[in-house]
Amino acid sequence: MKENKGYIMVLALIVASACLLYTLILTVRVFVQRRQVDYSYSREKALALAESGVDAGLATLNQIGPSSPFTLSGSIEGMGTFTVEVVNSTTEATITSTGIVNRGSTQIRRTVRVQAIDLAALIFDAAVIGVTGVKVSGTGYIDGDVVVGSGGETPDPDKVSGEIRELDIPMELPKVPPPSGPFDFEDDKLTEDDSPISSGGTYRFGSMQISSNKVLEITATDAPVIIYIEGNVNINGEVRIASGSTVTLYVSGNTSIAGRGIVNESGDPSKFVLYGYSKCDFTSENINFYGAVYAPEISIKVTGGLIQGCLVGNTVSVGGGGEVRYDPRVKNIHIPDVPKFVFAPGSWEEIKNF
Repeated sequence: MKENKGYIMVLALIVASACLLYTLILTVRVFVQRRQVDYSYSREKALALAESGVDAGLATLNQIGPSSPFTLSGSIEGMGTFTVEVVNSTTEATITSTGIVNRGSTQIRRTVRVQAIDLAALIFDAAVIGVTGVKVSGTGYIDGDVVVGSGGETPDPDKVSGEIRELDIPMELPKVPPPSGPFDFEDDKLTEDDSPISSGGTYRFGSMQISSNKVLEITATDAPVIIYIEGNVNINGEVRIASGSTVTLYVSGNTSIAGRGIVNESGDPSKFVLYGYSKCDFTSENINFYGAVYAPEISIKVTGGLIQGCLVGNTVSVGGGGEVRYDPRVKNIHIPDVPKFVFAPGSWEEIKNF
């Protein structure tokens, strides 16, 4: 009987030891798995932080453009911090971002290289750009390339000297907000009686009216002239921009250019830019316009005269005896509030990720 009890006690001890060992193994396994889960979770957070740092570095580049190297840092509540180092030139940038969690115990570093491009050099890369279509009729002619968004109307190739490019996707161009105050000068109307504008600065007028055979002179060479018209522009005479002057015209209302139109005496189309928010018409055969019109949300019509530079509109129509002739100097134009430094499609190169 005693032998049976001893046997039972030994067996119970073996079973208890086995259970204890199993429990210990299970506990260790759970602990290891928990550590692995925590480590994986920390690495995922560190990677997300590193990616946020890359985005922050790229956003800063888009704001300041190509410049000297710089660093920045940031944090995301509940996750951790990131540090960013950016080395860039006029052609490319290398962004190194480190995501840090658990007070530095877990770090992930991402390094990417992006190519720098100037959006203006892309936007103003053709004689005529139509978001939804370009039409040429009558004796109208386009001397240069034409770019049209996907599904848009394309002109007769016989009326275009260059390439007609229809994009595979709908065209999305950045909007340009009008300038905001305070302004150096404000008035209800700009007319030939206000001539000349001899000082650079930012001007706001309710409308612009230049009578037939009259001239408004802009002679400022000390600084660029920025003019914001809240209403309509009607030019039946001439706006004469002296050589050496740089003028930017924002028009919220309709723009009608007749007579001799806007005469840019420098002959450099990058020295005059018109940003339009409503329709824009060139209607006189006497127009010899050197400049660029950027109006991606409106219609532009040319029924007479010669436009030398670039037209960008939602729809662009060239008819009558009108002609648009491309001038590559428009690539020197920088559109306000539009980043110059952006990564080119397909240029994103992963260098390191560890």
